[in-house]
Formats: sequence, structure tokens, C-alpha cells
Amino acid sequence: MLKGEFHFGDLSTIFPIFSVISLSWALVTYDQKISLIKAIKRDDEHRQTHQSSGITMDEMINIVIQYIGNINFKNIALLFSAHFFWIVSRLIALSLFAFGCGWIIWVACVSHVMATFVWHWNENNYNFMDSLRLSFLHVFAYLYPLENESDRREYPRLSPVFYLFVCSLENVVLMGLWSQSLIEGNDRLNFIKSCRLPPWNEWNFFIPWIVQFVTICLSFLLFILFNKERQSQKE
Repeated sequence: MLKGEFHFGDLSTIFPIFSVISLSWALVTYDQKISLIKAIKRDDEHRQTHQSSGITMDEMINIVIQYIGNINFKNIALLFSAHFFWIVSRLIALSLFAFGCGWIIWVACVSHVMATFVWHWNENNYNFMDSLRLSFLHVFAYLYPLENESDRREYPRLSPVFYLFVCSLENVVLMGLWSQSLIEGNDRLNFIKSCRLPPWNEWNFFIPWIVQFVTICLSFLLFILFNKERQSQKE
């Protein structure tokens, strides 16, 4: 073996982490972009109402600079962290369930997609493709409701209490089915050294469960802190 030879296997844990970080950041910036676009649109409509010339590039840059200056980085950090831990909890539950139950994971995911698709489709503000895109997103992640009431009416989101509670319950059920597959002693499952014994006799059986509950609790706590921080800014 050559000295310093590069192994892609060494990055098997790094790529998923970067993927979760990227998705978490994308969820945060998604709402930031919506707010910025609406601010530019409102300024342009105001100018057209007063029969003035359209918005220029310099004025657009000033709007962007002003918008960036009003960004609350504490809220961004709270929301990013909440998304990160929530996505990790979903990936753990779905991955282990797929590992233990095979193709049945498709039934679980398709059922989840169909339920969220119907909800978004029933909202008049979402067309077919928007509903489909958001339904796939909500398999792993969650879009928190926007801050302004007018934005919430224009871009309705699932209730955080309802969605997070239902998906947390779903995570526990999926983890329970994965645990049951280990108890049955399926030869394909080698996550623990001995599947013939009840899995709770193996200390490493509890690691995914501990990580699951810790990530769920942290995401709930961070979403609550984010909501309190946002509410305090309105007062």
C-alpha cells in the first residue's frame, strides 16, 4: 500500500454531516430570501404607485445592505441548530428502519409524502409542483412558520407543535420496529455482535436510542427558544 494513499471510505461519515449542514443552512436562507424578495417587491410597488421610476441597481443594493444589517444572527444560529438536530433525528430513524426492514421504508416515506402533499395541495397558495417539492422536503426536515402574519397567510406552513409531535412519534415507532428486527435475529442484521440475545444485553444497542432522544429534545428546545426570541423582538 502506498504511503499517503487516499481512501474514500475515510470520508463516509463526513459526507452525510456536510449534507445535513447544507440542508439546515438552506432551510434558514430559504426564508431569508423570501423576506428579501418581498422587501424589494414592496419598494418597487411603492415607486410605481407614486409614478416614479423603477428601482435601480444602486437602490436594490442599498435595500440588501439594510436588510443584512437588520438580520438577527442569534435567531439564525438557533434556527440552524434546531434544523440540524431535527434532520439528524429523522435520518437516524429512517436509516435504521431501512436497515432493519428493507423495502418497507418506501411505504413509510410514500405515506409521509402523500399526507404532506395533500395538506399543501389543499392550500390555495401552492400549486402542484410546490406541494410536491415541499412534501419531499418534509420527509427529513421542517419549514418553520414565517414571522409576519401576512407572510404566513401567503406561505402557510404546517403547525410546528403538530408536525414535530407526529414526526417524533413516527421516529419512535420506526426505531421500535428496527429494534424488533434485531430481536427476531435476522441474519442480515449485524449492527450488534449477537442478534441471538435480546439487544438490550448489548450496550451499543442503546446508542442510537440515546442519540435519537437527545436530538429530538434539542431540536424542540431550540425551536422553542427561537420562537421566544422572535416574539420578544415584536414587543
